[in-house]
Amino acid sequence: MPRQAIEIPFPYKGLDEGWALGRQPKGTTPSALNVRPIDPSDRVRGSQRTGLAKYLDDAVNGTSPIQMIGHVSIPASVSTMTQGGLLLSETFDTTVSSDTYQSLAGYPAAHASSLTVNSSYGVTSGTLQSNPGTGNRILVWKTAISGGYMVWGKFLANENFGTQFGDAGILFRCASDGSDDLEITEFGVAFLHGDDHKIYVIFPDGTQYASTLTVTSVQSAHEIRLEDDRGAVRVYVDDVLFVQTDAESSGATNGYVGVFAEYGGAATIAYADNWIITEGRLAQQPSERRLIVVSGGTVYHGTHDDGLAAATDGDGVLNPSYVVRGVEAYGKFYFCNGKSTGYLIFDPSDDTVVTWTPTAPDVLPVANGEATGGVDTTLGASMIALYRGRIVLSGLYEAPHNWFMSAVSDPLNWDYDPDETTAIQAVAGNNSDAGKIGDVITCLAPFSDDILVFGCSQSLWLLRGDPAAGGAIDALSYQIGISGPDAATWDDSGNLYFYGTGGVWRMPTGGGLPSSLTDTRLKGEFGDIDSETYRVQLVWDRMFDGLHMFLLPADLTEPDSAPTHYYWDRRTDSWWKDQFPVGQGPSFAYYYPADNADDRAILMGGWDSYLRYYLASQKSDDGTVITSYVDTAPIVTGDLTDTRLSELQITMASGSDAALLKGYAAASPEAVVAATLPRFQRRLAAGRNPSILQRLWANALRLRIQNTGTAGELWTLETITAFMEPVGRSRRR
Repeated sequence: MPRQAIEIPFPYKGLDEGWALGRQPKGTTPSALNVRPIDPSDRVRGSQRTGLAKYLDDAVNGTSPIQMIGHVSIPASVSTMTQGGLLLSETFDTTVSSDTYQSLAGYPAAHASSLTVNSSYGVTSGTLQSNPGTGNRILVWKTAISGGYMVWGKFLANENFGTQFGDAGILFRCASDGSDDLEITEFGVAFLHGDDHKIYVIFPDGTQYASTLTVTSVQSAHEIRLEDDRGAVRVYVDDVLFVQTDAESSGATNGYVGVFAEYGGAATIAYADNWIITEGRLAQQPSERRLIVVSGGTVYHGTHDDGLAAATDGDGVLNPSYVVRGVEAYGKFYFCNGKSTGYLIFDPSDDTVVTWTPTAPDVLPVANGEATGGVDTTLGASMIALYRGRIVLSGLYEAPHNWFMSAVSDPLNWDYDPDETTAIQAVAGNNSDAGKIGDVITCLAPFSDDILVFGCSQSLWLLRGDPAAGGAIDALSYQIGISGPDAATWDDSGNLYFYGTGGVWRMPTGGGLPSSLTDTRLKGEFGDIDSETYRVQLVWDRMFDGLHMFLLPADLTEPDSAPTHYYWDRRTDSWWKDQFPVGQGPSFAYYYPADNADDRAILMGGWDSYLRYYLASQKSDDGTVITSYVDTAPIVTGDLTDTRLSELQITMASGSDAALLKGYAAASPEAVVAATLPRFQRRLAAGRNPSILQRLWANALRLRIQNTGTAGELWTLETITAFMEPVGRSRRR
């Protein structure tokens, strides 16, 4: 057979360790580490995985490991408006002077009749006057709309600012009784004050706010934007929220909006210019997401932009030697850790941690969760979830088959025997028709509000509906279980993924029979995971569309060497192995759905107390070289035939960093996979590389692409073409 050009594709189907090496399934590899079938630009081509970067600049808590990561959603503190129809666009550049200075905050009630829209009015002795000539000027715009409005423009200060008095600002929520009368006592104002050069906001109820911004520079310009949605007023200075209030005007929906300038001294010192008034359309952000982190037993809260701060009364409240779990419910975050002292609540309204104390009865499930028979009342639940508006607890050491649910919408109500029985009361397995679970409960996994999966050590059970309203528990499988509380997650379509008996499984939305994602590919490897050494945590990756399977030390101590983690790519249905620097963990991982799309990420807590995340542009693991490689399947032309390689043509992506190519040869597929000494090695550069004229003659060949060992490099492969030919019967060696 003459020499042939054979394309050797990247093994997009990933790792497969279930076949004879001479029969490696097409498109798979026997060995790979820290690589992906889809590159950081989202193009399907083999690449080193993207690296990790610090999510926050500072460590969370010294050198204490990250125990838990979560988030809580709270009502938005800031609502924004979008620009509607134009109502007024005006250049308001007054150059007047006055020998009399009056503090706007001290104006007495003023009254004017027959105000004209878009006209200038002065304020003299507290009375609005038209065409005053000198003194205070107000440009009034009359509105009869019932909706919101926006006003924005610039305040500018000239060289006399600081030596002369002067104010310039916005009038808002001017009251109206249906006529054209304006009561100054019933309007708010945002203004630049000439006395101390600060921005002030005074609301109709007299509440006053002063900014920390001081305007002192010559010809400095500061934009002020006011948004009034008729329910709240927000004032922004240079696009940063300065103040928000819910103060209401006492006027009718008809009213006035305007801008003004007020001067003192002999020269113009400040003016308001280029003002625009539009309709305002409320673009309410329904909630804000606050990051929750536990490290060293201390509870922290914050955001990517603001960083983390220790919660009030949250210092050391959770034992750092225990696994912490939690769930968000009704604007608060509820904790458990297997101890009765671990029942805590974080309340973001005042950033405080408090003891989770029920109102009925006065204790959460402890010992065995029943009225009598419990021995160790220091023990609490170790698992927590939210299902049908109820907080669900399980994992009591003395009651491994039992489960407990709060009353609907009331995490403080655990009264299983109220005076009046209702469908929303608290309920537990030992006092309901649904009953306990026959196997040891290892995981709580809700399918929205329809199904709650009880994962057990060797079985799966489904609770359909509400247990206090006719819901029933049925066995789904007596052969498949879930390994632990963190070994389940959901994708963006609602499918449930879990690690358990025989590997990783996917259960379709609705609770159908699960199907294996690992089948024969990594069955042996997953079967060797020691549950006493590692606890498995699954996290769905919404950015890269795949499933992370992290192996976390069960004893919450930093391992001596880096564990091997796994990643499943949904688009190519392929499994890959990952490793990270030991100190970077993860000790815990969590997908954080931040408000800002750029801040959404899988957060990986480190043993060094840092939070890190995958960053598409990152080419190292926070400065540490990423050891990456991928092998081709053994290249053979026949069981008894030798193969001769004479030439290789390799093209790397145009933006790829350098990589190494290594070639191996041996007398059998098994031997070539085990070979550690390459027959040749070449350095690869971006783009099309010069032809590699290299002769290899053996029964089995193998190629490896790997990193060069230099930090800050990420390689991406386009194509490999090999020129080969069979050369006769294989010789014994």
